[in-house]
Amino acid sequence: MTKVAAAKIFLADERGIHETERLQIRSTFCFENYVNEHKQSAGDLYVLNDNILAPGAAATFIATQNSYMVLLPIAGAITVKETTIAAGQVMIVPMNEKEQLTIRNAFSNETINYLQLCFKTDSVDGKILSNTFDELNKNQNELKEIAPVKDQQAQYPFSVSLGLFNGRGETTCTLKDPTKKIFVFVITGAFEVEGRLLHESDGLALWNSSNVEMEALSNDALILVTKFW
Repeated sequence: MTKVAAAKIFLADERGIHETERLQIRSTFCFENYVNEHKQSAGDLYVLNDNILAPGAAATFIATQNSYMVLLPIAGAITVKETTIAAGQVMIVPMNEKEQLTIRNAFSNETINYLQLCFKTDSVDGKILSNTFDELNKNQNELKEIAPVKDQQAQYPFSVSLGLFNGRGETTCTLKDPTKKIFVFVITGAFEVEGRLLHESDGLALWNSSNVEMEALSNDALILVTKFW
């Protein structure tokens, strides 16, 4: 008998929204003043924010626990502690509990969009690292791991992958250890993941599964997949 993966959908239009003149935060999980008993974090992935920063603006984040923060520009570029990354790059920032970090829009005349993910951990190790990925167009319909960087010495309790798909393009995400969790977030387009329909900015938490099947339902569909334990 085939074992069905346990899952929970996080719909885009149910996200918490915090908005000022300079910053908009769209939170998949409970975050700061956004509290919803049905939007508790997916295990060690406790922040997944889709942020929009005004030209020249900055956003300050304070870690509520020891964390690894992953920053992924979708449009534009951000600067963190004198390091700038743009779309097509990813950054990992180790943060101790109560540590404060400022994220700046690197452009003075353009609004930017970036994803912010935080994974809780017992202790943090390593320094700020960035990675460039430019093979999504060349290797469509498959997932490419973009973080952590494979040649680094620190051990990270998570991985982040991206995949760019054509309509009806499909792949299977395999976990050697089914006790690990998967969280899927659709950046653009639409997908069917393990029989669940996901549109842009929808998320899906999955656990107790060794294989997760996904199929794109639109062209140029971009999906983010995290594994953590």
